[in-house]
Amino acid sequence: MGHGCITERAEVYPVVLKLDYKPRRVDYRALREGRTIELMNFFHFDGAEMTLRHLTLFGVSNRSFSSFFI
Repeated sequence: MGHGCITERAEVYPVVLKLDYKPRRVDYRALREGRTIELMNFFHFDGAEMTLRHLTLFGVSNRSFSSFFI
């Protein structure tokens, strides 16, 4: 069995995202169970823009690197 490849250095440049999100309901049971992603259902995003910052990765195995973007 092989060890796989390692990416020595990879750069991901800034990415601008525009969000349109209209929540339908809040799952209070999930909140009580600690699923903090449910907090997003309290907010309405209509054309909200966000920029993901520049990222430089060093010594990442290609297996974990590819799962980063899927």
